[in-house]
This record gives sequence, structure tokens and C-alpha cells, in this order.
Amino acid sequence: MPKYANSLIGIIVIVLLTGCAATGPLLQVEVAPAKQETPAKYILGGDDIISVTTERHPEFTGIVIIAKSGQATFPDKTDPSFMTLPFWKELKLTGITQDKLEQEITEKLKKYLYNPQVTVSIVQYGSKKYYVVGEVLKPGRYTMKGSSTTLMEAIFEAGLPTPYASLRRARIIDPDPKKPSSKKVNLYTLLYKGDLRQNLTLKSGDIIYVPSTIASKWNTLLDQILNPASKASSLQSLYYQFDKDYYKRRAEYDKWYYTTRPGYRY
Repeated sequence: MPKYANSLIGIIVIVLLTGCAATGPLLQVEVAPAKQETPAKYILGGDDIISVTTERHPEFTGIVIIAKSGQATFPDKTDPSFMTLPFWKELKLTGITQDKLEQEITEKLKKYLYNPQVTVSIVQYGSKKYYVVGEVLKPGRYTMKGSSTTLMEAIFEAGLPTPYASLRRARIIDPDPKKPSSKKVNLYTLLYKGDLRQNLTLKSGDIIYVPSTIASKWNTLLDQILNPASKASSLQSLYYQFDKDYYKRRAEYDKWYYTTRPGYRY
């Protein structure tokens, strides 16, 4: 071995030993294994579309559209052997999980098959919906791809807030006719500071409302005033858009005015 090779090895050993002495022994960090979470069981509902597969029996395999009544309906060109099975009229497909429906169909098919192997899978979600209104790029009705969704997922689905959104005054509204409720959420800290405490779980029927800032309302008003092509007939008519109580107060004033003038009847 050449002499310079021995010298090079000696230098490397000294550097490594010096580095270890300076930094100390490496810390042994124990990493916890990732938590295996079981997905929530999806409850079937009206407008969901499912696939029923019976192993080795294509005649008992097909697509089922769940009606709002809970009854099975079928798309065009469905195999008559599958579509006309008598038990479809007896089964209520809403309010149960996929596993439960698999068990029920399996029991029904035992009348026709020996040891049927049935699998139920969701082809298209449709029963659970939420709504996003206000200052987002794509307001409207959205379908959940599961039993629930999060606020962040819903806001991203709606295209994120517009520049005119009042992020700190957003609300999640539960329009339950028996016990309606409204909860304030801070979209600013959720989206820009990663505050996951604001990432609430939505359930079917919830409404996300993202209001406009007051400044943006007045900017809109000024744009209309300064725009010569504005359809508004006057400044007063524009003001009415931002004064929801105007007509009520005007009616009260008219009533007072005419009842205090002799000769006038209201």
C-alpha cells in the first residue's frame, strides 16, 4: 500500500474521532409506529350507487341505484336475472352499512345458491351533501365522499375564499329544524397558520357561510356609483342594497306622516 494511503487513512480516523468527541454520542430516537385507523363505516342513503358482486355468478352481479325511499332501482341494460330477484322489494337499503347489506344479500341468495360470496362496494356517493355559500370561488352544493368531511376539505373543494372574504367571521350552520345552530370559525388561522382546532368535522346538511368584508361591500357600492354603465337609477337605490331595513322604516315613516296630516288617510 502506498505511504500516502496510510497517511490519508490516519487523517480520516482522526477527523471521525474528533467529530465524535465534539458532538457526543448520537441520540437514539425511538419513532412510534403510525397509528392504524379504521375508517368510519359509511351509512348508505338515497342517491348512493352501489355495486353488488356475487363471485362466480355474473347473473347475480350488477349496479344498484338507491332511491330516496330506500328501495333498489336499476340502470338501463341491467341483467333481468339480477334486477328481478324477489328480495329487492323486501330490502331497505338506506340506514345500514355496506357490511350489513352484504350479510343481508348473502342470506337472501342462499335460497338460490350454495355458499354465495357477496361483495358490496360504493360506486358513487350521493346521499350526504353540504353547502358552501358566500365569498368562495365555487359556491354551491357538494357531495361527501364518506360519512363526513372536514372544513378544510370543503373549502378546498369550493375553490378557496375570494380576496373579498372575511375569513375570521366564517360560520358553520346546522339547519336542523328541531335544534338549529351556528358556530363561528376562523378560516384565516386554519388556512394560513395551520390551526387545526378550526378544522371542524362537517356532517350531511351543514352550510359553510363565508361573509364579505365590510370594506369590500363599500368598494362594490363605489364601483357601481362611479361606473357610467351602472344599471342603478340613483345613489339611493344602491344604498338600499346595503340597508335591509329601509323599506320597513319607510313604511313606518309614511304611516306617521299621513296620520299626522289632516285630510289624509293612511
